[in-house]
Amino acid sequence: MTLQPLPADEDADVAAEEECARQAAMIAEQNDRFRRSFSADFTVPGRIVATPGVAALGYAARVALMGEVMRFDTFTEANDPHGQHDFGVVTVEGQRVYWKIDYYDPALAFGSNAPHDPAQTVRVMTLLLPSEY
Repeated sequence: MTLQPLPADEDADVAAEEECARQAAMIAEQNDRFRRSFSADFTVPGRIVATPGVAALGYAARVALMGEVMRFDTFTEANDPHGQHDFGVVTVEGQRVYWKIDYYDPALAFGSNAPHDPAQTVRVMTLLLPSEY
């Protein structure tokens, strides 16, 4: 059996899928560094914000929350369908808390056109209660 070359449009589709997968892997790696360092890794620009509900949890709960978010590693197809490691759910003192990473341009005015490129992207991780979603 001889393999036939794919028609040009199929080659382009495969190449586009491979590029999307490559960029998703880059985004996931950067998101992991950003989250695990709680924004202290300056090679991945970003900031962390908390909603009023999270702020009301109290100091000890917020410290525990920080540790839980930094240690989170249970990514599955259900909670990470795009493979970017940009969302998770943790429980602190019996309270479920979501964390979500979004991608903005360096001026924080618009969404980033290239979330895989740290020179063009500032990450914002929001900590929020499910009732605030």
